[in-house]
Amino acid sequence: MEAQEVSLIEAFEDFEAAGIWADAETITAIPGHERFEIKTKDQAAWALRKMSKIKAEKEENVRTAQAEIKRIDDWCQSENDKVQGSLDFFEYLLMGYMQQERQADPAVKTIKLPHGSLKMRAQQPEFVYDEEALLEWARKVMPSSIIVKESFPKQIAKDWLKTTGELPDGVTITERPEKFSVEVI
Repeated sequence: MEAQEVSLIEAFEDFEAAGIWADAETITAIPGHERFEIKTKDQAAWALRKMSKIKAEKEENVRTAQAEIKRIDDWCQSENDKVQGSLDFFEYLLMGYMQQERQADPAVKTIKLPHGSLKMRAQQPEFVYDEEALLEWARKVMPSSIIVKESFPKQIAKDWLKTTGELPDGVTITERPEKFSVEVI
């Protein structure tokens, strides 16, 4: 490596040792230094080692954050479990009060109070479907009501193009540039 390139790598490592994550702009801003470029396999290997170390640090940050989040979530769940019984108890008492008021006046649907409202609403029935049994019934009783979804396998369109050279109607091809990626192990 040339002396200039070595000093840029050393500058990066100096930043890193000081706990400062240097980026391309930071390194370029060092007076008397040109923009760093990777020109050899050794430099590329060095950059991959640095990227691996940085990714490992990011992963450790995520693990640490997840551990803290879990600890806080567990604490919150524990505290909420302690008070849930009280909420259930008061809701039970308020439901009894609402039922008492509705016995006196069946038209009562809402009782407004300074700290909230008590509401009683009729609900629509809940339908639970067994799709297989329902389809079997529909085939016997209402076969014209069954919806058949039409689709065309995309691979067949690709195969048609490859075999015949003809592009099927409804298919457009958009060329895409090469994709660059870095795999750090």
